[in-house]
Amino acid sequence: MSDYPLPSYAASVWVVGDQVHAGFDGHTVAFPNTETGLTLLLAVLRERARDNAFNKIGTKSSPTKYAVERALVNDKRYNELLRAMHAAKAVSDTERQESIAWLKELGL
Repeated sequence: MSDYPLPSYAASVWVVGDQVHAGFDGHTVAFPNTETGLTLLLAVLRERARDNAFNKIGTKSSPTKYAVERALVNDKRYNELLRAMHAAKAVSDTERQESIAWLKELGL
């Protein structure tokens, strides 16, 4: 098999932080950089090579973000990462009140 031109089922893959992004047929899906996430990504890439309907979004060879999240629902490390991300975003009531008071001092 020749390395060029790329096969029609090829996907673009890159890393951003703790996620591996894969571009399929005009849409991008993020996989967690965990053993389970990478295993799922490899399964998708294998399916793309087998599937003749690789350009249909929502199939095993071109999953949606929701499909990836459902497949990872029982992955312990992925769920820990989600909890940590949500905790970092959470703002306590005290912090919120302090921010509001500070903005009022600025006249905003």
